[in-house]
Amino acid sequence: MKEDLVTAFKKVFTDAYKEEDKITSEPAQAKLKSFEAYATQFKAEKLARQLHLKSLETELAEAKAAVATTPTLDITMYHTMMQQFNTISEKLNPVSKFFDNIQKPEKQSPNPKLTKEQLQDIEDEKQEALIKASILARMKK
Repeated sequence: MKEDLVTAFKKVFTDAYKEEDKITSEPAQAKLKSFEAYATQFKAEKLARQLHLKSLETELAEAKAAVATTPTLDITMYHTMMQQFNTISEKLNPVSKFFDNIQKPEKQSPNPKLTKEQLQDIEDEKQEALIKASILARMKK
């Protein structure tokens, strides 16, 4: 039994020695260096994520502070004003429809179908009527 323990100890010791020897070999060293580089990169990324998380936490705290200091009265006042506006516009809706239905008179010339010659004849007749009226007024005197 003692011999079994000694052989087992030697076996474990030699296996450990062989493992240590494997580590010192070239491929094992290259693998170890690549793993160390990966670990360093991972640590750097972890640190960058932590810094980014800190900045996000800072932004969140600033946003919470801004929300806490922003008066909610402005928002409620806006909603109240919009409700009042909607109420007034609903009340005025029939009135505006009434005014929309009223047609505005279009400006037209007195007799759009008359030609220039006919208009000139009318003017001449007016002049003759004025002359006759003035003569009659003088005769009555």
